[in-house]
This record gives sequence, C-alpha cells and structure tokens, in this order.
Amino acid sequence: MSLPVQIHVIVGENTADLLVESDIILFEVAVKVRNVTGLLLDPTCHILPDMVLVEGRLVQHLFYVGSDMLVHHQQLDEPVYAQVHIPGAKPQMEVNVHSRVSNSLAQLNDDGTKVTLKTIVNLLVEVTEKKELRLKTGQGARYLFPYTREEKIKQEINESTIVLSEPAAQVSKVKAKIETTSVQIEPDNILIEAVIYQDIASVSPEDKVEYYQREQTTIRSRIKMPGVRPDSNIDLKAQVQRVEYKLISAGTRLRLKTTYLFMVKMLEEQELRPAYGSLLIKAQRIVGAGYMHKLVRQGLKLDSKVRKIDRVSGQVIEMEARVIDSKVAILGLLSAVIFFTSAGGTGHEIKQLVSFEDYLTLPGAQAGMEVKKTARVEAIIPLFDPAANSLDLKILLRLDVKVLQWVQALVMAEPG
Repeated sequence: MSLPVQIHVIVGENTADLLVESDIILFEVAVKVRNVTGLLLDPTCHILPDMVLVEGRLVQHLFYVGSDMLVHHQQLDEPVYAQVHIPGAKPQMEVNVHSRVSNSLAQLNDDGTKVTLKTIVNLLVEVTEKKELRLKTGQGARYLFPYTREEKIKQEINESTIVLSEPAAQVSKVKAKIETTSVQIEPDNILIEAVIYQDIASVSPEDKVEYYQREQTTIRSRIKMPGVRPDSNIDLKAQVQRVEYKLISAGTRLRLKTTYLFMVKMLEEQELRPAYGSLLIKAQRIVGAGYMHKLVRQGLKLDSKVRKIDRVSGQVIEMEARVIDSKVAILGLLSAVIFFTSAGGTGHEIKQLVSFEDYLTLPGAQAGMEVKKTARVEAIIPLFDPAANSLDLKILLRLDVKVLQWVQALVMAEPG
C-alpha cells in the first residue's frame, strides 16, 4: 500500500474571452500604426460558489510611425474583469488562471491623433482542491507527489479586553478569523506570526441600534518539530475554533477569549507511477532526472604564515537552475571554511566563497519547465604549499536535478 500523498483534484475548468475597447490619444500625429503588443499582468482570483472572479491589468504597447517618419511608443494600462462559471467551485479552493492576448485590432482616425484598440484576451481558469489520498500504482509516467512526514497540531488561547466604541446592552455576535503573516523555519522549530481579526456586533441600550467594530491582535507562536530544517517544505493552516465573550464594566468593555489551532505538516516528496483511472488531477510529471559530479578548484594566498591546515568544511549556500532546450544550466555558490594553525601555534579560521557553473543534458527538457535541485559537498581536498604559503582547494560536488512539468492526469485512488 502506498503512502497517502497530497494531490490537486481538478474540480473544474472553463474559458472566457474578454473584448477590451479603448482609445489612445497620441502624443505625436501618426501616419500609420506599426504594431501592438499586450499582456495581462497581476491577475487575481476570488472564488465564490460555482463562480470565479478574475481581475487583472491589461498592459498594451502601441508602436506607430509619426509624421516625422520615426517610430514612437505609448503604453496603455487598463483594469479588466471577468466572471467565469465553474460548477463545484467553493471558497478556500485553489485557482489558477492562464491568459493570453490573442488579437489586437488598431484603427487610426483620419487626422492621425487617436487610435482605437479592440483587444481580445483569452482566459483559462482552473479550480483545484487539495486532498490527501493513497494512489494505486501502475506502469505509467513518473510523477512527484508531496507526502506528510511529520504532523503537529497546536492549540492556543488568546485573551483580551477591548473598549467598545459605544456602550452595549448586549453583544449579538462575535466572528473571528486568523491569518498567517509570516513563517520562519529554524532547526527543529517553526516560528509563526499571525493576526486575529474579531468582528463585533453590539446593541446600544438606549436607541437599540446595532454597532459594528473590528479589532485585530498580532500573535506569535513556536511549534517544535524535530527534523524540520530551514529548507524543509511545510504546509501550515490556521483556524479559529471558538470565541467566548462577556460584557463587563457596565457594557463599556468586552472580554474576549479566542481559541485557535495551528496545523503544520512537514512534507517530503515521493515518486509514483499512478495507475490509470477516472480521477482527474493536476500533478508534476517528471520529464527527466539526472545527476553529475562537479570538481571545483580554488586557489588562494594566505595572509598570515601558516604552520598547517587542520581541516576544511564547506556547504552550498546558493544554487540556481534554469532549463534550456534539452539542458539544465546550473549556477551556484559554496562557502568553504578553512581552519588552520598559524606559525605562532594559534588556531584561526577564514571563509572563502567559491562559485561554480555547469550544465546537465536532459532530453525532453524545455524552457519554462520547473527544476528541483539539490547539491552536496562530497569531498574537500586541501593542498597546502608551505613554501608559497598558499592553498589549493579541490571540492567535489554532487548535483541532482529533476525537471518537472505540470500536467493533467487521470489516476486511480485506493478505496477508503
């Protein structure tokens, strides 16, 4: 039986076409329009029951030939808005939007001072729901799925007393929600900062009018999770369990007691070949994977006279990988720490930054695909020359990469 893995089940998807019409008053008199380019930037989505609202900013670049026979440029930014119907969509689900400008028609008026643009924007909106399921395995393509290695749930209570904006005879309702604002991962610890929002509805004793006010409180928490590291992949959720309240001080103050939960999962990745089935999911297909050994050399002249090199340690502190056709280009930076004994017999250490670059051939890899990469130092050989007081470092690295592509797949989940 396979481990339960996190998957993105596709709830539904739909398309929409937007026609955006706009007029541009030209800075220079034009004799003709050369071309128009456009792009939808900063798309944001809001999920309602069975509906997704898409907002964005359509940026268009107009190039035209002026009466001086030079090419001029003007930019137009316009907000756009669309409603996309997707049955089954619910708030808290995840949504992805893909957009492209498929056509732009530019019409120059008779006196060359204004251009009317008619632009068509195509939208593809996809709604998914994250679930944790066991998948049956088969002989198909390989996919990469996160699974829960460790899970912690921490309950906390926040108590506060607030001053009401108006004296109250009763409190009709209090709603609270919690939003995580920052997460910092330290070895074996997760530091969380969040904000609790409390919406209070109270009734005045004299005019019986209902008043509303919002309070917010910043909270900080620490969750101990053995094995978690700064580079770990975690999934964090926060929710309010209940809110208790009591009017005090003749209805001028409200005592609040908010109970909330932090639920955190430490995720690792597992390769699976799911069996073909009827469950439509969105997953990362492994296009290719490989590794290489890289020998990095660095020579340096030591400032002080050295009697001996005690040891050298090193780790990769930065690494970038970019996919080009059938290749993965790798750039990185490692930090080497050199511990040595000086001629006077005292111990010292110095740090040396060493850059490296290379590429790995992976057939099928294409620009724009995602890369998972890891690097580790397998050996460091220090070659010390006492006569020249210089050190030649030979550092052997192992670089592992996986090239991934998000695709839709039909898989089979195990019962239960």
